[in-house]
Amino acid sequence: MGIPSLRHQVYRALKMIDCIGCSKYEAKIEQEWRPGQPVAGIFSYGTLNTAFDRMLTVAHWLEVHYPNLRLWREVDHEILTEFLADKQETCATSTMRTYLAELKKLVLLRLVGEKPSVDPVRPRLVSGNAQKHDTQKRVG
Repeated sequence: MGIPSLRHQVYRALKMIDCIGCSKYEAKIEQEWRPGQPVAGIFSYGTLNTAFDRMLTVAHWLEVHYPNLRLWREVDHEILTEFLADKQETCATSTMRTYLAELKKLVLLRLVGEKPSVDPVRPRLVSGNAQKHDTQKRVG
């Protein structure tokens, strides 16, 4: 089996830090978070979608500028600095901040190599129709 594409590697990396449904506040306490540090984990679908979009942009840029690069762990700080310098010419300041935040999460994940120490207790999401159906089964 071959090496997965950079895009698939991004998808897998983001799934590893998927903490949707968990408390970001509790994660900050557990991680002894300080301002300016990334919180290990992604806690909302909006953040997940933004991170995925931004990292796909990075993956595409890498495929164009470094076609022989196959693994994210081969990406070093010089390459990321080159990417950010290239994007700085065309992107707004807020977009650059987003790129930095998402890159920090992936760099943190790559260096640590495991899911953050957040132990997610995922709430059971039940739609209104499913709840009615369950109630009708118990009553009837």
